[in-house]
Amino acid sequence: MAGHIENFYDDVEGPEEESFYRPHRHVPSPPTSLTERDRPYLTHRPDRHTAEAFAKLSEMRSKNKLCDVVVKAGDLTLNAHRVVLAACSPYFNAMFSGGMKESQQGIVNFQSVHPKAIEALVDFCYLATVTVTMDNVQELLPASSLLQMHGVVDACCTFLASQLHPSNCLGIRQFSQVHSCSELWKKCCMFMQQRFPEIALHEEFLELSFQDLCIILSDGNLNVRGEEQVYEAGLTWIKHHLDDRKRLIADLLRCIRMPLMSATYLSREVHSESLVMDNFAGRGLLLEAMDHHLRKHYMRDSTNPQATLSTTPRHCPGLEYLFAIGGSGPPVSENNPFLDLCECYDVDKDEWRQVAPMNARRSGLRVASVGGYLFAIGGFSAVDTKALTMVDRYDPMTDSWRLVSPMNCARRSFGVATLNSCIYAIGGITCGTYHDSVEKYCPRSNRWTFVQPMGVERRAVCAASLEGYVYAAGGHDGEGLLDTVERYDPQRDTWTVVTNLSSPCCLGSLVALNGKLYAVGGYDGANVLQSLECYDPSSNEWESMAPLPIQRSGFSSAVVDGHLYLVGGCNNLSKVSTVDKYDPETNKWSPVAGIGVRRSGLGVGVAPAFLF
Repeated sequence: MAGHIENFYDDVEGPEEESFYRPHRHVPSPPTSLTERDRPYLTHRPDRHTAEAFAKLSEMRSKNKLCDVVVKAGDLTLNAHRVVLAACSPYFNAMFSGGMKESQQGIVNFQSVHPKAIEALVDFCYLATVTVTMDNVQELLPASSLLQMHGVVDACCTFLASQLHPSNCLGIRQFSQVHSCSELWKKCCMFMQQRFPEIALHEEFLELSFQDLCIILSDGNLNVRGEEQVYEAGLTWIKHHLDDRKRLIADLLRCIRMPLMSATYLSREVHSESLVMDNFAGRGLLLEAMDHHLRKHYMRDSTNPQATLSTTPRHCPGLEYLFAIGGSGPPVSENNPFLDLCECYDVDKDEWRQVAPMNARRSGLRVASVGGYLFAIGGFSAVDTKALTMVDRYDPMTDSWRLVSPMNCARRSFGVATLNSCIYAIGGITCGTYHDSVEKYCPRSNRWTFVQPMGVERRAVCAASLEGYVYAAGGHDGEGLLDTVERYDPQRDTWTVVTNLSSPCCLGSLVALNGKLYAVGGYDGANVLQSLECYDPSSNEWESMAPLPIQRSGFSSAVVDGHLYLVGGCNNLSKVSTVDKYDPETNKWSPVAGIGVRRSGLGVGVAPAFLF
């Protein structure tokens, strides 16, 4: 044992110094003569030496002492030291050491560079300080780029990125492209994608060339609520200089994904627009879009044609925010634990912030995201804990809530899935009655309609959609917990049974991610679970994955940027505020910032955060 302990200390701290711990051993006496390496020494490295030296050089420059070069730009004349300029600028270094005429003449004359920019850059060589403002950045950035002073270029780009606004984004984007500032250009493009509806209202957008306009309107990453916004922006551009631009209407419409507009909008707004109807090609594009809706909705076309660019919705990556809504937590007032709280999570900043609360406190609700809106559905209220039919819609653009059409059946402990821009409310319980019923909500018509019920009643069921199907897993049928999984086909309006879960459970979560389903946590009748199972529809099999960091039930989950997030819930008998993130590529979990209030029975959804 002693040997093991000694080995442990050797491994962790390194072997002991024998001369210190074992004094009985002979210690050789110091040599009579010291080698050069053994002589005492001290290294003096003052922190301010470089700054003080350059400050003295700047003072000498101001008094024209030992200066050996003159820098001229317009009416500006500056004395300087070649060695200082060459040390700070590769441009000057090449000029003075490469045999150029300026190295012999002692005068450097800049013909097309702004004098103030040259003055600021020469000062920077001595003082290591430059101030970037909106008044000088357009001259300072190209001048610093010419002199290859990359640190100043980066400072200019950082400043311009911090000043991005819908009114100037397109101008800064063009400026960055002219001067080959690739990182700034990328930031401008991302800003333009994220804030397109606002940018389209400003003069810079209306004065774009047609070529630049087409590039922007063809961008598949525009952050828009619907294709109607893109159409209206293009139409506004045309009408800004109507006589010169009206001939371009058909080419402009080809940049817009017209089949993605609603049939009502096409028939009412586009069909009544004379610019479109007076153009032969424009009328043809409108008819193609209407034909798409006719085949899809009215002719019950059962075929599944390959998606084209014009029928592929736009998606703005990196702009999806996670929203945690409602639930029950510690009593906040009058011993009432029910919450109207709505929090929004910024993935990049790893922080939560509060947004507008719901119209009423409730728990056990479910949240679905469709068309850039969040729908808070059902649950039970703080008044009498009875199941609710109510549905609230949250608009991230205006940070506001409004009531929409209620469900046909009051539900709590139910499942929710979205498919083809519709919401499915599945199972649940009302006043002791377990439900097998399923109803579908169409946001465009604002109507709920019943579809084929499940094969079994399910309370506390998990639901998700994947590859054109809706799945319902686990739950409780009034007799006991279930491990069965059903799949709904909306084309045939039928449910079929697929492979069971590994064990019965309820109060967990079912999430679609990367073409697979993940069944997460829950309760098995005896214990809160820590399990994660993955279902592959191609093999019709479940596989165990990395367990959750903690046991969880009564939580909610969603996918943001290819990662699965678990929010709140209960760890055994204790409510938690923790949030865990799962990476399917590495099969690993990691913690992120927690919600502000520990709670369970909350709903979680994902939507573009237009406000932030």
